[in-house]
Amino acid sequence: GGNALFLTECGHLLKAGQELSEGTFHLQNILKERIGSLSDDAQKILEASSVFFKYATYHDLQVILSFDEFKLVEAIEELEQKNLLVQTDDAARGLIYKFHNLHVRDFVYGKMSDIRKKLFHQRVGAELERQLHRGLQTKDIFESILQHYTLADVKAKMLEYTIKLAEKYFCPQYEMFPELTEYYPSEKEVLGEARRQAPVYLGKIAELLQNLSPEEIEPEQLVIYKIAYLEMLGRYNIWNGEHFQGIKVIHRLLRLATARKYNDYLLKAYQQMIFCGIQVGRTTIVKKYSAKFLNIATEENMPEKIAVGYRF
Repeated sequence: GGNALFLTECGHLLKAGQELSEGTFHLQNILKERIGSLSDDAQKILEASSVFFKYATYHDLQVILSFDEFKLVEAIEELEQKNLLVQTDDAARGLIYKFHNLHVRDFVYGKMSDIRKKLFHQRVGAELERQLHRGLQTKDIFESILQHYTLADVKAKMLEYTIKLAEKYFCPQYEMFPELTEYYPSEKEVLGEARRQAPVYLGKIAELLQNLSPEEIEPEQLVIYKIAYLEMLGRYNIWNGEHFQGIKVIHRLLRLATARKYNDYLLKAYQQMIFCGIQVGRTTIVKKYSAKFLNIATEENMPEKIAVGYRF
């Protein structure tokens, strides 16, 4: 059938010493013919599938294209019969679909207009966000969401998920009582990977903060992201022994967080000042910010934070 013809042509190209990625005229025509003969619904599913990096689930395709189930099933069956998509039953994700040949995926994706690609990537990013909020906490989901929103050029979401992804590289190994989560790298990875990636992400966040226009994000949300950036930057400076620079950054954070009564970030800032004081042997700094930390933790009735406060 069509797939045999496609493979035969690929074989001829390889024997002739040509790269398949070059996309010869004859190969392009075969792909155009195979895809052009599909129904409109099947072509839409093929386009939507090409936007995913690994595979698309049945649910993903249904949500992104807003197809009813009969329409979706008929179009998928058409693509399977043409050997363009392959169906697999995954224990965790249900029915998933991959391209039978990645060159077909590249061809389909490459033929879409930029605006169509962006629309699909934005819809995929939004669907992955919904899955995240429903409890799908895989380690790579933040990265996937960020990639889709980057390709969709949604800068506010790019900033949000760059910050979330960056946080896993700020495992506070130097801290006396670090608050670890499953998303922090393991002990072996921390020293090398975290130190390499932290400044890269800080640079990306700074660039996004600089380039975001007022029309792209709510002013108060932008302030929150600036505070999150300052917290990571101050922590990174202290982590690297640049204590004076770290203190300057943390004080910028304190001014912003105090004015808006963002107590979560006030606690984080106080905690960094305490750890800095411990590192440089300044007991006056430790006492001052321990008292501030404990006061807020008590006012907000935060037992875990109160316990941390009493440790200092």
